[in-house]
Amino acid sequence: MKTFYTALTFFFIFGAIVASPLELAADSPERTLACCPTTKSKNRCNDGTKGTPYCGKGPCNIAGCACKGGCR
Repeated sequence: MKTFYTALTFFFIFGAIVASPLELAADSPERTLACCPTTKSKNRCNDGTKGTPYCGKGPCNIAGCACKGGCR
């Protein structure tokens, strides 16, 4: 019985690594479009303004990507 659970655990871990749900699809917007994050330490954009919360000239999606007008 212990061997069964050990094998089951191994296959679960192996499956989680191979088919990671955190992997983004190759054509997802987060990978294909520019993202506009703030600097980590100052919460500022490249032009010196404060991020709100991202550095897009217009609205961004929830991941801070695909901002209308590009990045500041």
